[in-house]
Amino acid sequence: MKVLRKEKPLMSIAKRVIAIVSLLFGIIMFPDTASAQKNQGWWDNIEAQITVGKKEFLLGEPTFIRAAVTNHHGETIHLWDLIYRTFEFSAKDSSGNSVRKLPGPGLSGLFLSVPVAPTTSFDDVVFMNEHLDFPRPGVYRVTYRGSILAYEARSSGQHVSLQAIPVSGTVSVKLRQGSSSELEMALRQYLKQLRSDDRKQQRQAARALSASEPALAVKLLREALEAENGSYPPGATYAIWALPKIGTNEAIQALLNVAQHSNNTMVRIESIHKLGTWRIREAVPMLIDSLSDTRFEIRRAALSCLGSIGDKSCIREVESKFNDPDQRVRDLAQEVYKKLTRER
Repeated sequence: MKVLRKEKPLMSIAKRVIAIVSLLFGIIMFPDTASAQKNQGWWDNIEAQITVGKKEFLLGEPTFIRAAVTNHHGETIHLWDLIYRTFEFSAKDSSGNSVRKLPGPGLSGLFLSVPVAPTTSFDDVVFMNEHLDFPRPGVYRVTYRGSILAYEARSSGQHVSLQAIPVSGTVSVKLRQGSSSELEMALRQYLKQLRSDDRKQQRQAARALSASEPALAVKLLREALEAENGSYPPGATYAIWALPKIGTNEAIQALLNVAQHSNNTMVRIESIHKLGTWRIREAVPMLIDSLSDTRFEIRRAALSCLGSIGDKSCIREVESKFNDPDQRVRDLAQEVYKKLTRER
């Protein structure tokens, strides 16, 4: 982890902020947490189990394990899935050589509270090659360690206790070399999943593709973002999220192309905002062009993105929007102009 901090200092800061917020939120929302000893033992009836997703993966395919939590307790529990669940991975090949760890905060997903009734289970996917760079075919021994935050909510609503359920162990993962067509066939199942109506499935598919062979993943994500008759493609939000996460030049260019040419306004707006979130300076010329778009929503999104990127070369173009026909655009142009000139 020390290497990761050196490479990605912002990631380290983000981890600390999340940990502090988690602690404070637990104190605020769960005032009886400190007195968990009064209700000690309910978490002993919560079983966490890890299984390998498949017997064999293709090199370049997302490798995953399934984390299942079974509630043997007499009351419904809630899993604070997924932002509070963090896994650390390490791996060695058959010769005992360590696998390179990839930089990243290790967060497995979005904020969500999941109820698990007595005698039922909840399981989810954790992608290992979001964290590990498997370099070649072979058999790897993967060690994982983490926890899943859970709380018990009594029907009276008066007593809540919070507990981290530890999850750790070792699994064996086999990877083999496949043809490009074989790999594409394996990844297209995630494209189909991305186009489903289930948001959880969409999210998992986008994460899977972001951890796949980059060139092929970009190709499939571009397909996912093709809007038919101007309609909003299912899973577009997550596909837009996945492109900058891949981070290759090809992936960034694909996002720029969607932001400029998609025939769905919402897809363009979301893509523009994502360019701002990642502060992608290559987007500035396209954003300046978008300030002349006939739709005020696009003009506003472009202004907001320029403000997020903070490139001062566009100050004159931002100033020109002081006379925009839409009051909302004029107001935002003033804000962005002040930000850019103040940072100058």
